[in-house]
Amino acid sequence: MAAATEELRITDGLSRFINEWRDKPGNLIMILHKVQEEFGYLPRQIVFELSKELGVPLAKIYGIITFYHFFKLKKPGKNMISVCMGTACYLKGGEDLLLELESIIGAGVNTVSEDGLFSIQAVRCVGCCGLAPVITINGDVYGKLKKDALAEIVAKYRNAQMHFCITDFLADIVENAINAGSRRTEISVVEEEGNITVTVADTGKGMTSEQVKKAQDPFYTDGIKHPGRKVGLGLPFLIQATGMTGGSFAITSTPGQGTTVTFGFDLSHIDTPPLGNLPNTFRQIMTLGGDYEMIIDRKRKNSSYRVCRSEMIETLGELDTAGSQNLLSTYLESLEDEEDS
Repeated sequence: MAAATEELRITDGLSRFINEWRDKPGNLIMILHKVQEEFGYLPRQIVFELSKELGVPLAKIYGIITFYHFFKLKKPGKNMISVCMGTACYLKGGEDLLLELESIIGAGVNTVSEDGLFSIQAVRCVGCCGLAPVITINGDVYGKLKKDALAEIVAKYRNAQMHFCITDFLADIVENAINAGSRRTEISVVEEEGNITVTVADTGKGMTSEQVKKAQDPFYTDGIKHPGRKVGLGLPFLIQATGMTGGSFAITSTPGQGTTVTFGFDLSHIDTPPLGNLPNTFRQIMTLGGDYEMIIDRKRKNSSYRVCRSEMIETLGELDTAGSQNLLSTYLESLEDEEDS
């Protein structure tokens, strides 16, 4: 079962801007600029709404969008990498930097990496010819670069954004469990005495001791889940995060039986990531595609609750549509709110 695609709509502020420019000369280009400023690109469903709102044929709108290179039809990555291909940078290896970056993030020019973190664009000049060859990431300038420095630079941005919250680690582990063929995944999230402990136990294909070792190696990737990526993610980052904050990590796995991952954080440590949105994460992992059972146990202070995926499907009928997923989210939020009260 796949989660519903993100629903976008014209915001109140954007609606006011459209009304302000509705009857002015050149209104369409100005409105498209505003839409891209709002969303980072021109989402298809918003363009459809604009066509109806303004009474302008879709063909005309897309004609303008494709004529001007500034407009983007695909959602860009969270980090924009610009590689200078001006004369000075090109002569000093700009093209080599571009090819290496494409290899590192697994995406080409004007595309988005699979994890949504990076986009690459080639630009004519960034005005730093004395530092050639140059790249910029989100406006940060890196000059006089060699190819072998790029992986470390990219890793800095990837590490900063891959896991903002504890719930991101949880979601990543559960997704791995489902991908490993787990028919029953049990999740426990326990908060007590300033600590949080998370356990994910699955019945997937399991791993050998050698595979477990590789799964914890930050420089290993099987190239299956994220083709083109040169380094691993997930567990290595979790191990690093728990180690830096006085937390704990353990993994056991048996081929043909499954894998259990347990990790904990000291919530009072200054470098511990924020918890994140648990109800939203529970909804996200319960609507992953596939036929499986998932049981979530949540414990905190003197209260607790348990949610079973099969019971939610029985109650709601399905978990495929946005409507059922919204009802699931509301229910999960109510359970978490009861704990807060």
